[in-house]
Amino acid sequence: TAALFDLACLAAKFRDPNSGSCTTIEELHEKGAERLRDEFVPTNRPVVLRSILNDWRPVERWCSDEYLRTTAPDSIVSVRRVDAAGGLTATGGSEYKTEEVAWSVLLDAHAEAEAHGCAATYYAAQLRLRTALPGLFADVHPVPPCVGALGPLWRNAPAP
Repeated sequence: TAALFDLACLAAKFRDPNSGSCTTIEELHEKGAERLRDEFVPTNRPVVLRSILNDWRPVERWCSDEYLRTTAPDSIVSVRRVDAAGGLTATGGSEYKTEEVAWSVLLDAHAEAEAHGCAATYYAAQLRLRTALPGLFADVHPVPPCVGALGPLWRNAPAP
């Protein structure tokens, strides 16, 4: 955690103007949503959140490869392909080459990459859970108060 605190010091706005030292970064624990919403978000002040999301379903469930596979067994997702050097394959300009693959293919690519200590073949950028993986999208509800304190989760969507 010391490195985390040190990284915050890189931004001038988080340094004490008189001493040049890093502003103390507070930690919020389980019941910190109100303070997060009222004190930290409006002032863009950094804060470390500890154990606040431990009982949220995505945190509990999504670490299981089996759960991810059985919750969305027939889903197709849009991915970006990673080239052999580990970079995203661009089709020219700033657009990336996207393709549709089975959810299981994406999971397999990541499992294989992890086993070999290399970059995965595919990268799921801006994956829309609501439409691509509705079974997983259901897990995000109810939204924990600390997440709701950051503002709406989805653009053009009513607050949860």
